[in-house]
Amino acid sequence: MAPAVRRLTGVALRQADPALSAEINGLCGLASADPATDRRDEHFLLASDTWIGRKAGEVLVDWLRQQGISATEIVIPDLVVNDLDDFHAGIDALVKWVATTIPGYRDRQYRVIFHLTGAYKGLMGAMVPLGMLWADEIAYRFENSTVMVRIPRLPLKIDDGELVRSRLALFRRLGWGGEVPASEVNGIPEALLMSLDGCAGLSAWGTLYWQTVKEILYKERIWDSPSPQVILGRRFLEASDGLPPRRRFDLNERIDELARFLESDRAPGRIPSSLRFKPLQGDPVPGCTHEFYAWSDGDARRCFGRFEGSIFRVEVLGKHL
Repeated sequence: MAPAVRRLTGVALRQADPALSAEINGLCGLASADPATDRRDEHFLLASDTWIGRKAGEVLVDWLRQQGISATEIVIPDLVVNDLDDFHAGIDALVKWVATTIPGYRDRQYRVIFHLTGAYKGLMGAMVPLGMLWADEIAYRFENSTVMVRIPRLPLKIDDGELVRSRLALFRRLGWGGEVPASEVNGIPEALLMSLDGCAGLSAWGTLYWQTVKEILYKERIWDSPSPQVILGRRFLEASDGLPPRRRFDLNERIDELARFLESDRAPGRIPSSLRFKPLQGDPVPGCTHEFYAWSDGDARRCFGRFEGSIFRVEVLGKHL
């Protein structure tokens, strides 16, 4: 790897030797004639969970950044092919990353390209169907070729989610990895599920289906709590009326995170950074003892509530203290 690094040092994107690696060959094919245009792009390099995958990603990220090009290495845990269970877990993590990362860029009018030159076969097999749903095009170069193959997005659409609507609380629990007995998922297509030790979870394609439909449903309204450990109070629901779609989505996700935490052993280390569930100091919100984040950007909001025995009642949506 060291000789390749030396040959890249100080070399611009369009002047790099494509023979150095398949990844560099592909990056050269995507490069613009105007370096300023390349510097407006953002690159995410998906590396396999191996030493060579991480090192290759680091080298390419450093090289792109030296040219003022935004680049980030993303290592997908367990995305290796020596163990089938680990590989399924890796694909699940990959699907979640795509489903949570790509929509924000599309909302900002980015053109999303899944560039597969250099990807190993296991990753390629997952990225092609993902690209048909999430990317504007898929691009790759054959080895030793200078021709960039581009496949435009197909007009595919996942159904309107009636299955999820009819069993939303169940899908929310499956989506956060909650313990769901296999006997409770009757009627859900097998392709969406995986099972282990009598419990059910979402398969990679189930995760893709859920993340896609969730993006629609969570923007429609604040849904009922998915857990008996969480109650949404009347004042909270009234305050949530009229929220814009993106904030409804944020709030539904925070409620999922709260339910997941309260159904766990409630260890502080299990609190997601996006939730920040914690006790209030003093009595700043009468009748409430705890707070958690609704969203932190823009006009930040917090949720306030109290425990009633082991159940948490969300009572107030207000400004941060």
